[in-house]
Amino acid sequence: MEYSDVAKKILDQVGGEKNIASVTHCMTRLRFILKDESIVKDDQVKAIKGVAGVMEKAGQYQIIIGNDVAKCYQELLKLGNFKDSSSGQKAEKKGGQNLVMAIMDVISGCMAPVIPAIIGAGMVKVLLILLGMVLPAENQTMQLLTVIGDCSFYFLPLLVAFSAGKKFNTNPFMAVAVIGVLIHPSFISLLEGATEGVRFVGIPVTTSTYSSTIIPSILTVWAMSYIEKGVDRVTPSVTKNFLKPALILLISAPVAFIILGPLGSIIGNGLAAVVVAIQSYASIVAYVFMAAAMPFIVMTGMHWAFIPVVFAALDTPAGESLMLPAMLASNMAMGGACMAVAVKSRNSNRKQTAFSSGFSALLAGVTEPGLYGVTMPLVRPMAAVCIASGIAGIFSGVTRLSASAFATPSLVSFPQFVSGERPGNVMMAVAAAGIAPGTGFCPDLDSWI
Repeated sequence: MEYSDVAKKILDQVGGEKNIASVTHCMTRLRFILKDESIVKDDQVKAIKGVAGVMEKAGQYQIIIGNDVAKCYQELLKLGNFKDSSSGQKAEKKGGQNLVMAIMDVISGCMAPVIPAIIGAGMVKVLLILLGMVLPAENQTMQLLTVIGDCSFYFLPLLVAFSAGKKFNTNPFMAVAVIGVLIHPSFISLLEGATEGVRFVGIPVTTSTYSSTIIPSILTVWAMSYIEKGVDRVTPSVTKNFLKPALILLISAPVAFIILGPLGSIIGNGLAAVVVAIQSYASIVAYVFMAAAMPFIVMTGMHWAFIPVVFAALDTPAGESLMLPAMLASNMAMGGACMAVAVKSRNSNRKQTAFSSGFSALLAGVTEPGLYGVTMPLVRPMAAVCIASGIAGIFSGVTRLSASAFATPSLVSFPQFVSGERPGNVMMAVAAAGIAPGTGFCPDLDSWI
């Protein structure tokens, strides 16, 4: 597909360069902040070949492109002199948001740019699981691959800090410098080696481990955004280039390791406890609900907001048995429904869109093209996806399917369900992945495509 053409048509339909305050992208969507959304006609944007759908959310006009969104984004940048999306300009919220949705939006906004690094590292861990069947852990190649797979997770607080710096409109490099204190080797060894505790100017510092954490970074950078503004107001102009960053570090870092870091760890541990409780007492109901509702969660972009819960659960012996199994069921069901439309449809354009969307869902776990380009417009395939996901969710709940590594669930990432404690777990994942597209592939589609 010629994305220079797609980008030009999108630019025209959203009102041109003069109507765009900023533009960025996530894994599948172009995200615009428009000065005037009223001049944009959704139907005309959706009619552009290469556009799977549109959504207005949290002050952003989002255009769903799919796996090649980065190519379209680069072409768009060539066409217009846009404000740098890294400046952290925040979308103005239209209409009120309740507190829960506001928190979810913040977490999702901070996590979305980090996802490629996490998925890449997750797939390396999946490779390690496979290689571990034939190579010993002491093998030096295995050890180096382990470092490659662990790096993104170990330094996740720094990745999230940089992303949160943009989200909260504060200096992302200063955010990394502050959060870096929490995972500095000297800080870690000081906390671990002090038998009588550590104090900073007489205030006790709580011992906690911050590598691979998310919430402490988000909380700290949020607070730092206000600290930066306060420091900027009180520092004389002549000293701003050296005094301002020094004061930000001296204030933000203690706030991080005395207050917000421990608070974030408590929240994270609480999330892990909630996940364990759900898995123990309401597993089947939870599996079915999450699997059937996953397409709508993806629709809002809130699936990435659940990553703190996923990571908290992956740290438990039982593994993660809610979000990732639900995503497996939903992704496979979406792929099955799209393939059904592709096989049965007599419309050549729809057939082509459905085939590509089906492969995207089945092989890459990316469902937005199928969601917006195939199942939602046809309605009944969307119902088939939810029903098929729910049926696979029942199976997953009964078998207590769980994931042991993070990756976007798809046909190529089954090793994420390999479990040393439950040898048959991966076979249950294969079975669930077979049930979902099988039931999503409705045999009688002639009447509605």
